[in-house]
Amino acid sequence: MKRLLLYTILGIGVASCTKESKRPENPFDNGNMQQPKDTSSAPDPNTIQGIHANILKPTCANSGCHDGTFEPDFRTVSSSYNTLLYRKPIKNDSAGSFSARVMPGNADLSMLWYRLTVDLGGNSGIMPLVVDPGSKWLTKKAEYLNNIRTWINNGAKDPFGNPASLPDQPPQVLGMTVLVNGIEASRPGRYEPIQVPAGSNAELWICFADDKSTQDALNNGNINFSLDPGNYVATNAQPLIKAAPGKVFKSVYGQNETYLYRFMLNTSNWKQGDVIWLQLNISDGVNGNSLIPNSDALFYLKKYLAIRLV
Repeated sequence: MKRLLLYTILGIGVASCTKESKRPENPFDNGNMQQPKDTSSAPDPNTIQGIHANILKPTCANSGCHDGTFEPDFRTVSSSYNTLLYRKPIKNDSAGSFSARVMPGNADLSMLWYRLTVDLGGNSGIMPLVVDPGSKWLTKKAEYLNNIRTWINNGAKDPFGNPASLPDQPPQVLGMTVLVNGIEASRPGRYEPIQVPAGSNAELWICFADDKSTQDALNNGNINFSLDPGNYVATNAQPLIKAAPGKVFKSVYGQNETYLYRFMLNTSNWKQGDVIWLQLNISDGVNGNSLIPNSDALFYLKKYLAIRLV
């Protein structure tokens, strides 16, 4: 089952690190999973605490990289653990071999290990792409790789030494597109709003993904619209139509996916030049309804789920 976690974005498949001026609050940070207050002794290097202290924090959580700009989020022990364990990688190898960033008990099936040792596709580079001053990665690479491999193969235990368990994450969006008169509308950039002629009938198609449920098992889907991406009126939300068997389009990552949810939008209520911001809401039956994008989402996710009238 597919899952796209677009809280902060993108995952371990991002090709380069860029400066990000504002980062959201850390939705993956559980205070009860942090390192003990007593720091008189260094944590075991083969635990998630040791890996965070020695590797992830000084090497990977640098500005514009895994500092909350996108997933995995290596700002804390908790967010590191929660965005690695069983999380679906954004990029994969050509054979689609990896279903998780960290697969407990098997480093060779973990995308984290692959990205640290292989240049994905020959163009994404071996992680880390940037090594900040203060990191000992360059001099201790072999030791650090062994620590990570040992932790994963020993079951990727949590900070309390408990065996890893598969969490249930809320649904996420894998893609959105618009048809106008049966033709897919253009998007000038990967995360730019879709360009739709003003006054036209826009046929929106949306692909959701979830970690434990199939897309067709999701329910209570609705959609809301606003000219202000920070202000939606909940009572204006309208239901999405589950249009099985759906249509196949490219996802945000360029892979063919089945888009199962549909909405017909008459744009005559807006004028040329307006940007119509969308907010989606859907439930997997466990987490309650999930707002996408939520208030912590980065701006380019909001732009991806938007339409510009031209």
